[in-house]
Amino acid sequence: MNRKALSLLVLPALTWAQPPVRPEVYGHAGFLRAGGDEGALGTGPAFGGALMVPFRPKLALDVDVTSAKTIDEPVGGQRYRLRRTLLSPAVVWRTGSIRGYFFAGGGFGGQFDSGAGESKTTLLFKAGGAGVIRGRLLWRAGLLWSHAYVLPNISLIGSVGYRL
Repeated sequence: MNRKALSLLVLPALTWAQPPVRPEVYGHAGFLRAGGDEGALGTGPAFGGALMVPFRPKLALDVDVTSAKTIDEPVGGQRYRLRRTLLSPAVVWRTGSIRGYFFAGGGFGGQFDSGAGESKTTLLFKAGGAGVIRGRLLWRAGLLWSHAYVLPNISLIGSVGYRL
């Protein structure tokens, strides 16, 4: 069977299959590149958690909390060191099955900087995939693009979770 015929069979099946309807909780780790008005403020390890709660067959509310302490990078003659925490709720569209699915969506969130003592509203986009490891144990990988300044915060995250 050639690739075109295979894609004509697989793509509709992915859109008709139903993602899981139970909530999922995740713990995650990855990297965050903190953006600012003057440029990139640094990159550092990021840790946090997430909760995905379906409210329609293909729609879910996905709430992430990610915190990272950035590694100093000189910007405009100054060195920045800060802890940036992102609260990123988003409505995501999901396609796939109960064994694995892709998701993408967006929303408005919050950005909190402990070093500078300020908070901002962010516009965000997230995308990724999730699947079953065994039973109710899950994996998830994703990208978070959160925009509050001229340069966005970009986070790559890997997660392990549990379907309730």
